[in-house]
Amino acid sequence: MALGKIPTGLISYEQTYAELNLPIENKLTHMRQNYIEYKYNSFKSANDEYCQSHRVVPKDNPILRVKETYIDSNRIVKYFTCAGFPTLITLDYSSEEQKIFSLKNQSGDQIIKITDDESQSLFYLGGQLYLKIQKRLHSNENVYEYISYPIDIKLHFGKRTRHITRSRLFEGKYKIIQNKDGHYNYRDSNNQLIAYKDFQNTVNIKNLPNIVNALLMDLPKTKFVTSGSQNKEFLKELRNAQGYLLSNSNLEYVKNLIKTYIDEAQKGNILDNR
Repeated sequence: MALGKIPTGLISYEQTYAELNLPIENKLTHMRQNYIEYKYNSFKSANDEYCQSHRVVPKDNPILRVKETYIDSNRIVKYFTCAGFPTLITLDYSSEEQKIFSLKNQSGDQIIKITDDESQSLFYLGGQLYLKIQKRLHSNENVYEYISYPIDIKLHFGKRTRHITRSRLFEGKYKIIQNKDGHYNYRDSNNQLIAYKDFQNTVNIKNLPNIVNALLMDLPKTKFVTSGSQNKEFLKELRNAQGYLLSNSNLEYVKNLIKTYIDEAQKGNILDNR
């Protein structure tokens, strides 16, 4: 019996990878709605714009550039602001033996890193290990053991600093056990059977999209556009959110998306021409 997959909606490398990339993908979608994409993922404005450094960028000058390079199977993407510095750096590595994805700030400091191989998945915040998932076969059962660690870190986002002190998400080991028939059961640190939702509420790391959004704050401001040909992208976001609700996954992202819509509507930044 080969190792299967962790159920949808519970933290795993695959779910966290998608959750970390969605705010970036959505920001690029909004850039396409608000600015001129003069080449793939690079943008300029038809008007003079204020940069994050409070200087004016003349029209037709780059306001966001995305540079993608490959080094030894590492895909490195840098997001350059109109001030000329990379506000966000992503590293994506994938082989048959291991997967690695990390987010770095403009100074190259590691903010989030996740790794995965056949025996374990590791989740780091600010360079400190926060969660480990150990994967093993035992008596024809797939066993996933979740272990949490306390962290005390300072995350730097440009001139902003966020101090995060967290105790363990939980004590002991929480387990998912999948039998040979594919059935899952969930056990707490006392090895007692618990409900899926209780397991999910205990082990899932919350607010990761908020950390990604903090890295994106120095990118150009955008407004939602919900009319005409742009409806396609807006609907894509909503359908993604609907899919997550139906599968009970990435719920933190859905909550943040709805909050963003509310905040932008209150600021008058949603253009609705119905």
